[in-house]
Amino acid sequence: TKATLDAVDAAWGQPPCAASDGEKWLQGNPGLVFARCFSAHGVPPADTRRGSRHVFHAFGPVRTATGRVDDWFARMHETLPFSEKSSPVPNGLACCDAFSVSFHYVEAKEQRALFAATRTTFSNASAADAWLVEHWPRTGRDLGGYSH
Repeated sequence: TKATLDAVDAAWGQPPCAASDGEKWLQGNPGLVFARCFSAHGVPPADTRRGSRHVFHAFGPVRTATGRVDDWFARMHETLPFSEKSSPVPNGLACCDAFSVSFHYVEAKEQRALFAATRTTFSNASAADAWLVEHWPRTGRDLGGYSH
């Protein structure tokens, strides 16, 4: 509402609508400061996970599925501010919701393979695995530096 936006605007730059010197990580993540501020004004941020499965992914599909995410992300995930569902980062089959919306750090050839995979009907998991082995890009030129 306009009243909430006015309250956030008036409080911006003051705790909890600011990141203190002791919150260096939050200083680089203004979206979390914004979420904390809104929460303090009665508008809790939405948890976009479906159960424990993410819909929006901070890493590409390979790193997400294998669980090889950056240490800062794993630590933050285990102590998510503003969430009662903090937990270890899910990986393997539990990593991703069937209705995942986005992955970060996905290069062009990975995007094309991911797009094609979502439009292919597989008879079973082994067929899907074989398709991915054949079609997923393998070389450094075809993968982003953050792919694996």
